[in-house]
Amino acid sequence: MDLQSKKILIAAGGTGGHLFPAQALAQQLQTKECDVLFMGKGLSENAYFHKERFASLSIDAATPLRKKALQKALAFVSLGKGVIQAWQGIREFDPELVVGFGSFHSFPVLVAAFLRGIPFVLFESNSIPGKVNRLFSRYALFSGIVFPKAKKRMKGICKEVSMPFWGEKIDQKIAQKEALSYFPLKENCFTILVFGGSQGAVSLNPIVAEAIGQLHREKGPIQVIHLTGSADSSEKISKMYQDHDVYAVVKPFEQKMYLAWACSDLAICRAGAATLAEIMHFEVPSVLIPYPAAADQHQKENALFMQEVVKGSFCLEQSQLTSQKLFSVLAKCDLQEMKRSISLFSEQKTKKELIDCIDEYWSSKE
Repeated sequence: MDLQSKKILIAAGGTGGHLFPAQALAQQLQTKECDVLFMGKGLSENAYFHKERFASLSIDAATPLRKKALQKALAFVSLGKGVIQAWQGIREFDPELVVGFGSFHSFPVLVAAFLRGIPFVLFESNSIPGKVNRLFSRYALFSGIVFPKAKKRMKGICKEVSMPFWGEKIDQKIAQKEALSYFPLKENCFTILVFGGSQGAVSLNPIVAEAIGQLHREKGPIQVIHLTGSADSSEKISKMYQDHDVYAVVKPFEQKMYLAWACSDLAICRAGAATLAEIMHFEVPSVLIPYPAAADQHQKENALFMQEVVKGSFCLEQSQLTSQKLFSVLAKCDLQEMKRSISLFSEQKTKKELIDCIDEYWSSKE
């Protein structure tokens, strides 16, 4: 017995950090001819969800972690509605397994699955697990964790897994020529990739552009791919690079991120788990600026892991960030050593794929 042709329900929603690995798993499941259904809040309107590729059912959900009593009450009402909707959806779809990707988008589905006796697996991508995954981990078949540190806050069985990778897995050397042509960029020129993850980093854009301008003057030449996260700020940032005489491709967003990674020598970005997976996959040194509003400061913990354990990144907190400070860090980056450290860590930490761990579960049922 294996995963072939099984019915799998995926509970996910919200940001790209949750939806990208969830869809990557769904991609892999489809190769095994599995019938996959997504459940989460607002999936049909979510910019990070490929609704043309995956079947979905939108349900109510909200976070009760609010300061105001009325907001808390409304959130619990929404979650209650979501549980009823998920119960009905599970009854109609009749899945053999549920996979939860964290956040309160998955809460109603996991409650309904637990009450109906449907087995479920959890995936936790951050070093500090989210509250929903911590709550349900004791009841899961197992929890797939990317960071070993996450195990300390989870109950039940934990298995270290790699991040499901959304997009094309292509070799960096093969992709480089195609990538340079796509943007387009010059050959043999130091290239920096700047972006803020799925939640953007509009407040960081001018600081980063200013620091890169100074680096170009003192160390140059440099070219930049800068994904601003906002169409409104793109024109302003593009003008800043022009004033600094830096060749820059400035866009609000980029669908083909694998091409951006493939031709980049250094990244300046947030520290979401999906971003770190791409850093590791493409072996790109980075300066990480954790999103300060992330729950339990998990992005800061992610960034410190990359700095202190992997040794392929520098961590700079947003509250202390200035263009001069960023310039100082960029100027002292030993890119060859950082890249070598990422490569060595990847070789030492060979992990199973989440789908293989799920497959093992089905095989054990024989």
